[in-house]
Amino acid sequence: MNRDIRFSKDKSPYKTHFGLVFTPGSKKIGLAGFYLHIEPGASFAGGGIWMPEPAQLAKIRQEIDYNVKEWVGIVEKPAFKKVMGDLDQSNKLSRPPKGYEAEHPAIEYLKLKILYAVLKSRTLF
Repeated sequence: MNRDIRFSKDKSPYKTHFGLVFTPGSKKIGLAGFYLHIEPGASFAGGGIWMPEPAQLAKIRQEIDYNVKEWVGIVEKPAFKKVMGDLDQSNKLSRPPKGYEAEHPAIEYLKLKILYAVLKSRTLF
């Protein structure tokens, strides 16, 4: 948790936060779940799936494609946006993924490689 600071002028800790991931498969990586980040003045909570494997991401995109109305109805619902805001857009494809047309009604969601949202009020305590 801490780096070797014996001979360093910078004595700050290596890590200043604590993160918890809650998934149904406990230690299995790659499952959707909830995340709790605890850091003085910057604590937040969120949920979704972070950087799924390509095969898993393809399945997620396929489900979004098959259920466009339901997906858009959830993520664009005013109640969802009020609490969660928008999905993380930081790691997004610039072009449509293979097999999807640029005119697809949910193309902006299909381009996402991270399907994750953070509570709009980032500071919890």
